[in-house]
Amino acid sequence: MIEHSIEALQQYRRRALVALLFVIALLGTFALFTIVAPGPMAARAGMFVPVFIAVTAGALASRKGPRWDPRSPEVGAILRDEYRQASMDRASRITLIVVLIAQWPIALFAASMNALSPIRMAMAIVTASTTVGLLTFLALWLVFERD
Repeated sequence: MIEHSIEALQQYRRRALVALLFVIALLGTFALFTIVAPGPMAARAGMFVPVFIAVTAGALASRKGPRWDPRSPEVGAILRDEYRQASMDRASRITLIVVLIAQWPIALFAASMNALSPIRMAMAIVTASTTVGLLTFLALWLVFERD
């Protein structure tokens, strides 16, 4: 039972790392196309997002090995783990501070891009803030989980 729980926890961490990489790729791509290529190029890039999601989901679903059963006792033990919840709380508090501090440089960067319309500038700021927040949270959570 304990050995199986350790395997479940390792699989859980691997999936969290895959989620981090997925968020980096997806939101980073959106931020890049929103800031660098406003107009038809960004609209064309949006067409590839469902394809990217489908390919990633297919790759994750087709991998071999034990399946993740959400009703298993190991998953319940992982989700009720106080250390895991404390790590998530700690990561969310630090992420809030990082995102608040990052607002100033993000706004300065967006203001320096004179070619962008105000709507595109707002989209770039929101996308950059969301990317910074999610990446910071996931990265800190994975680091704190390892301690």
